[in-house]
Amino acid sequence: MVIYVPDQISARQVNLSDLPNDWNQSSFYNPCQQIGSPWFQKNESLLLKVPSAVIPDESNYVINTLHPEFYQVKLIDVLPFYFDKRL
Repeated sequence: MVIYVPDQISARQVNLSDLPNDWNQSSFYNPCQQIGSPWFQKNESLLLKVPSAVIPDESNYVINTLHPEFYQVKLIDVLPFYFDKRL
C-alpha cells in the first residue's frame, strides 16, 4: 500500500527509551497497547511513529483515522503482498 501524508502533518514519536525491556516480544503486547490507546483516544496527532518490532532501526506509523487531519491522507496505490513461506 502506498499512502501520501503531507510533511507538515501532526505526529508523535515513541522512542525505544519509552518502552520496557524486551518490548518487542509478544508478551509485552499489553504494555505497548497502553501507549497507543491513550494517544488514539486523546486524538493528539494524526500519526504515531513507533519502532518496528520485527526490523531493527526501522519504524512503523499508526494513523489515527478519527483525527481532523485524516482527510489529508491519500491512498495512492495498492501493491500485491507476497508472504514469504520461509517464515
